[in-house]
Amino acid sequence: MKDGKVSKITLNENMMSQVEDKSYEGKEVYLIDFPTKSKSILLSLCWDKAC
Repeated sequence: MKDGKVSKITLNENMMSQVEDKSYEGKEVYLIDFPTKSKSILLSLCWDKAC
């Protein structure tokens, strides 16, 4: 992933529409973005250190 980008963001209500556990709203998380020519998909996310 030489073209990937990692950013630190704070989750807000608009970003949480597909997340069942709303306790992460307002928390800082890492956003990993990389260019692709194929259709975008949402991968399973690990929200804590236990994963």
